[in-house]
Amino acid sequence: MAKTIPSNPVANQTTQSLEIKRLFNISSAELWKAWTTPELYRQWWGPEGFTCPYASSDFRVGGNYLSCVRSSEGKEIWRTGAYQVILDNERLVMTDQFCD
Repeated sequence: MAKTIPSNPVANQTTQSLEIKRLFNISSAELWKAWTTPELYRQWWGPEGFTCPYASSDFRVGGNYLSCVRSSEGKEIWRTGAYQVILDNERLVMTDQFCD
């Protein structure tokens, strides 16, 4: 029996979003730089016990980013996304997905 494939399977998917809010005892400018400067981002991104050996960014609306976290056993997890909203020191909206 032949399987029917929808002409646009993506149209049948639901969109989900995630909003993360957290308070930091630093200025908004420092927090902004930590998220938007790859050299600083590599210093803090990832779960406990992981390092961030790679991060790059085309920091503009529509631009992409790519980063990697590495476990102490050497397992790498890559993620990417695109910037959708950039309001300096105020709001950053981006997509996010695993890409390994």
